[in-house]
Amino acid sequence: MNHNIFKIKNNTGTDELIYNSLLTKKKYARSIDDFIQLAQEFRSFGSYKNSEILADECDEAAESIERKLEYRKLLRNRRNATSSDDFFQLAQGFCSLGDYKDSAILANECESIAEKKRQEEESFAEKERQKEPLRIELYKLKQLQKEYEEKKRKEEQSILWEKQGKCKWCGEKLSFWGRNCKRFGNYGCITPRFWIPLKEIEKQLDEISKKIWELERRHKEIG
Repeated sequence: MNHNIFKIKNNTGTDELIYNSLLTKKKYARSIDDFIQLAQEFRSFGSYKNSEILADECDEAAESIERKLEYRKLLRNRRNATSSDDFFQLAQGFCSLGDYKDSAILANECESIAEKKRQEEESFAEKERQKEPLRIELYKLKQLQKEYEEKKRKEEQSILWEKQGKCKWCGEKLSFWGRNCKRFGNYGCITPRFWIPLKEIEKQLDEISKKIWELERRHKEIG
């Protein structure tokens, strides 16, 4: 009988030592993990003294730290947010913090910005859809313009060669008879199959330039 009483007293003494140790740990605890661990240890004491209350306090402290860290993270992300998706996610994040600081106000602000951004993105996408066929046509016309500019350069060079008494097509000196170039003996160069006179080239270039100007005007009008 006396031995059992000693055992109970001994266990109580051990519990008291551990309990006091946990109180000290609670005093210096700083991280979420610290408080979660303390909550579990206080609960292991059951109804010993105010262990259950202290366990709840540790849970609350862990939750408070978690909300604080999440709040700071959301504020950092808010500074770097650009798209509607970014702001929608921020709105959900602040909303999940409930009444922590000004989370409710920030959630509403982010939601408003997100909606505005969404409308801007949809407007931009619609404009891009309208611009795409114009960009394709512009690209084709500019490529054609380069081709005709090269033809014009070659034709101007041919005219210069002709004035210098050279073969219009290859720039070689003409034969003694002033008719054929040396490059092809007695036959000389033949007129290229797709040869276009300079005036026709200039006319085509003028028409292409007008089309390019009109497409660029329409592209600019879309915004």
